[in-house]
Amino acid sequence: MAMRRARRGGVFTRAARNVGRIAGQCVTLAGVTTFPMDSKAMPTRPPVRGDSHGAGRPLLSPTLTARLKLRHLSCFLEVAEGGSLGAAAARLHVTESAVSKTIGELEDILGAQLFERLRKGMRPTAIGAGFGQQAREILQRLQSAADQAANGGSRRPATLRMGAMPIASAIYLPPVLQDFVERFPRCLVEVAVGPKDALLDDLRQGKVDVIIGRLPPFEDMAGLSFEQIMLDQYVFAVARNHPLARRKRLSMQDLMAYTLVTPPRQTVVWDEVRRLFLAKGIGEPPRVIEILDLNFASAFTLRHKAVWIASRSFLLARELVGPLHILPLDTAMLEAPIGLIRRAEAARDDTQALLAELVRRHRASPGQG
Repeated sequence: MAMRRARRGGVFTRAARNVGRIAGQCVTLAGVTTFPMDSKAMPTRPPVRGDSHGAGRPLLSPTLTARLKLRHLSCFLEVAEGGSLGAAAARLHVTESAVSKTIGELEDILGAQLFERLRKGMRPTAIGAGFGQQAREILQRLQSAADQAANGGSRRPATLRMGAMPIASAIYLPPVLQDFVERFPRCLVEVAVGPKDALLDDLRQGKVDVIIGRLPPFEDMAGLSFEQIMLDQYVFAVARNHPLARRKRLSMQDLMAYTLVTPPRQTVVWDEVRRLFLAKGIGEPPRVIEILDLNFASAFTLRHKAVWIASRSFLLARELVGPLHILPLDTAMLEAPIGLIRRAEAARDDTQALLAELVRRHRASPGQG
């Protein structure tokens, strides 16, 4: 539509030319086929190449112009990534039969088999893998062209502003954001890492759009929403040569003879630890180092006779269970959900929707906040 409006005035804007150029480049994927944008948004006649390499030669065949839709490409990529019709159907919010029909239509249009049907799932063929790689690139470029057109050709990137509690930023967020930037390459991602109090203030003031981390206390959640991803539990860890590592029976009181390395008081975990100590009849620990820096906490615990209140998921992800010993103490009170925290009434754009979807896909990965 941007092209049509611009053409009435006798010229094409840069944004309109880019949309047209990208649409014209939806041609010859992995030597298999070509594809356009959705036919509802296309002219009634196929676009024509007017350069010196072949004036009057159509960029798209009439068959592809009429039959191939963007939904075919999106469906293909979901099946390829999910590995099954069921996984793709769940992400697309349609039935498995609808996904199967769409894939069948695509293979019929291309005249090629794109997937191997396995006993448990589906796997792209060599042709399908090549097709998928270029299909993803084309969809990304179409999105980029559309963004530029919507912004008046200013090339202003979309921005995702995230808050992350420390453990989430260390082990859970990296694979999610890697997937995100591959799917949304022009989006600027800003990540603020900090304790609960500071991040919740930023969220309410609109400085960040979403937080990934540990569920805060009920009283801190007014006006906010929480979507659970997984559970994580904090434990008491010491170096292998620590005196407590050799003991099979311990009490919380035994910890008080050593320096405790804990998250700061502004974090969610500190409140949980305080309630655990109170439940065991223990007051304020005499020697405490409060720190967010996980590298310092692990290094200090390995080199000194300290007790670290650490995330089990973090210890496992960093392969610290081995160099460190988890004490046999009941820390069920330190188990809590990890998830996405957002303003309950805030509008959610495409970047936030994609982030939430990727977080759900990676929910099996270790992480917390």
